[in-house]
Amino acid sequence: MQVGHYLGKEGALDDGFRGVPYFYATYLVVMGVAATVVLVPGLPLVPVLLLTQVLNAVLLLPLLVLMHRLAADPEVMSDLATGRTAGLAQVVVIVLVSGCVAALLVLSA
Repeated sequence: MQVGHYLGKEGALDDGFRGVPYFYATYLVVMGVAATVVLVPGLPLVPVLLLTQVLNAVLLLPLLVLMHRLAADPEVMSDLATGRTAGLAQVVVIVLVSGCVAALLVLSA
């Protein structure tokens, strides 16, 4: 939930509602939308689950690339920046996830 970060107030489920109302409001809206979609009469749930997993996997790829670049940047990570071996492992994971996403998109079409 990045609404709290955007507003400059971090929040978590451990905090009370009065401490972080924007966090809880966003959380409840997301849960409400999800519950409404799932409870639509006659909506086949398996395609909904497949669609959410495809969306999750597709959105994961840019995040993995960004994390790889951030982890390798010495200006950001200083002496904790990833080396060649860890960088290679990250690239292998990104390629494997890309292959899985490609297979998922082909098989779900």
